[in-house]
Amino acid sequence: MKTQTGKRKLLSLTTAILCGAFGLSTVAAEKSTVPVIWLSALPAIVPVENSRSTVVRNESGVSVRVNTRDLTPGDAYTLWMVAFNYPAYCATPYACNDFDIGNPEVAADVMYTTGHIAGRSGIGNFAGHRSIGDNSGSIFLADAPLPPPEGLQNPMGAEIHLIVHSHGPKISEFMPAMIKTFGGGCGDMIPPFPFHLPEWGPFGPNNCESIQAAVHGVTP
Repeated sequence: MKTQTGKRKLLSLTTAILCGAFGLSTVAAEKSTVPVIWLSALPAIVPVENSRSTVVRNESGVSVRVNTRDLTPGDAYTLWMVAFNYPAYCATPYACNDFDIGNPEVAADVMYTTGHIAGRSGIGNFAGHRSIGDNSGSIFLADAPLPPPEGLQNPMGAEIHLIVHSHGPKISEFMPAMIKTFGGGCGDMIPPFPFHLPEWGPFGPNNCESIQAAVHGVTP
């Protein structure tokens, strides 16, 4: 019995050391898994077949994953995280949408997560992590009239939307901007933002379009 107790104490100590060494948190995590849906089908909810998105939260940040398909081979895609930090203040509480971006009470932000070129299978696997207070990759980091870059403020309570954003066929001269910026390689304007800033990537001949999304809500 004493040996088992000693092993448990050693395991607890080892876990604490590893968490400290690698910046991990011992705070209990919450996990949610939802289907990825087609934005073109809204207001109908049409899932992308055999797709899913997972968000794991704790007090220190969120880890996100999107496993999707039916992407166009050879096209460039980016994944964006929309964090509605205080969803109770959305126009429809705990059911936020684009129109709530810019409301200072909601403190929403749109932030780059990752990007890649779709392979021949059309399968897209995106993943990333964001720590509390991190506003890197925000599309609002440019000067006014953009809202301030809020970053992730409330990892346990934020409503998280993950957006798969198409940049059209890969064009070598616009790489890597096509997989690292909001508008790289595109010449069109993307609602609800009626202007195209240099920080969003260079103008190109393609059209950008947000095509898929996963919504991870929270319980009031």
